[in-house]
Amino acid sequence: MKRTLLTLTLAAALCLPALFAQKSAAEEPIVLTFNLGMPPIHQRWVNAIKPWCDELEKRSNGRIKIEPYFANALGKRSDAMDSVRTGIADLAEAPFSSNPGAFPFHSQIFSAANPSMALGNAYEMLSDFYKAHPEVLKKEIKGVKLMFIHAYPVGDCVMTKSAPILKLDDIKGKKLGFEGGGLRFETMQALGASVVGMNMSDLYQAMQGGIIDGIVMDFDPLISRRYGEEVKHVTLLNITGTAFYVVMNQERYDSLPDDLKAIVDDMSQNYGPNLLEKFWAENVYGSLDKWIKEMGGTVHVLSDEDYARADKLAAVPAQAWFKSLDKAGYRGAELEKTFHQLEAKYFTPWRQSEAYRYVKQQ
Repeated sequence: MKRTLLTLTLAAALCLPALFAQKSAAEEPIVLTFNLGMPPIHQRWVNAIKPWCDELEKRSNGRIKIEPYFANALGKRSDAMDSVRTGIADLAEAPFSSNPGAFPFHSQIFSAANPSMALGNAYEMLSDFYKAHPEVLKKEIKGVKLMFIHAYPVGDCVMTKSAPILKLDDIKGKKLGFEGGGLRFETMQALGASVVGMNMSDLYQAMQGGIIDGIVMDFDPLISRRYGEEVKHVTLLNITGTAFYVVMNQERYDSLPDDLKAIVDDMSQNYGPNLLEKFWAENVYGSLDKWIKEMGGTVHVLSDEDYARADKLAAVPAQAWFKSLDKAGYRGAELEKTFHQLEAKYFTPWRQSEAYRYVKQQ
């Protein structure tokens, strides 16, 4: 009997390490690497993307852990989507405009909007667009699991250092700098501006040194990059907008237990878009408000006649761009028709927009 008990005790002792190892392995969190082009102090990370990650970890009871890699540590921002396709990263967030060749539709679509309109709820507009044209998503977001898309609700406006743009003709000959190219460049040229392409990091010094008269930008960099120290006037004239994607490696997603997949899906379909919509609204209008109060900035609108003329001038390069999408395998004319139908539904004339209240308080 003693020998039997001893044998059982030894057997149990030998099994304990294996049991603890199994338990430990079962409790190990699933670590998802996150490829980010922004630094850890960036407002979009601190106030939007990080809260999304924190909530995902919370809802999974710690079974999922997000490991962020900042400032292109896992590759260039233009390669963010490919980093997820190839498994270099499990997750990535980046603007479509960082690699326009890979995303001919998403990188330029908001540049086709009428200059007389604020972008409004760009996310809902895109959601409806995908219902009408699912081929857009299939062509440009493939080989990955789409978490969600987000976009800021105003658009890049014309900002000047000294002389304000009070009427459309005031833009003629103005040297305006901004990052990127394509349709936004052609729109500015159609309106009469002299366009100067440069890196975003060079815009401040270019204004300071008098190389350019102003910039085309959204409201956030007035504060986040201190551009508002040089910019004194903002004219509500929409030139372009930016959409961002958040994607996950498809194999990594498929390997998750079903209950964690359900959490990831809910965080993507509901929590993420709502969180980013709130962030963008607070960010862009908060920045505009702070610029006005602390840096003495002034906001201007054009006359209805000038807005109508701007729309007409901008429509020429926009129509050419939609037609060019045929070469990328899209039905450009159909995309154009749907876009303008949804633009009328979701975008807002400047005098009816949230931004207009900053004009009236001057």
